[in-house]
Amino acid sequence: HAQGKFWPYHDKLFANYRNLSKANFLKWAKELGLNVAKFKAALDNGTYKSYVDKDLASARSAGANGTPTFIVNGQKIVGAQPYFKFKQVIDQILTGKKPAPPAKLSTKGAPAWGPANAKVTIVEFSDFQCPFCNRGANTIKQVKKVYGNKVRVVFKHLPLPFHKQAHLAAQASMAA
Repeated sequence: HAQGKFWPYHDKLFANYRNLSKANFLKWAKELGLNVAKFKAALDNGTYKSYVDKDLASARSAGANGTPTFIVNGQKIVGAQPYFKFKQVIDQILTGKKPAPPAKLSTKGAPAWGPANAKVTIVEFSDFQCPFCNRGANTIKQVKKVYGNKVRVVFKHLPLPFHKQAHLAAQASMAA
């Protein structure tokens, strides 16, 4: 995020969710053309640790207890649900059949894709080491492809404590 490469790094982490390690984080930073010294310093110094911890607190307050959890204009979708589950909710919002509740989650400064004024905002709470989150990320790619600028996707970190590399992976994505 800091070097403008959150989404490519996000994709790299999910593509390699079984092989997360600091050595690989550095390798992927180089592959994506990041300033590796700056990236490594951010990991070594824990620059984004408090940011990820704030996302964890935000997840708790939003009732996101497991991964992945998606909040689509206030409606929670839990788990690696198929595309059609998202389509139902998004289409209801876009056709005006489901009013958008007021936003309760702060998304300020979070990695986001799509226009800020999109009618549909999907807040994704996810863990880069979670195989179900990997499937959820693939579904979100499909949503982005089909709906384009009608949706905004905001990524929030929810590294699970038993995924030993997840917190550092989250920090790495913010350093990217």
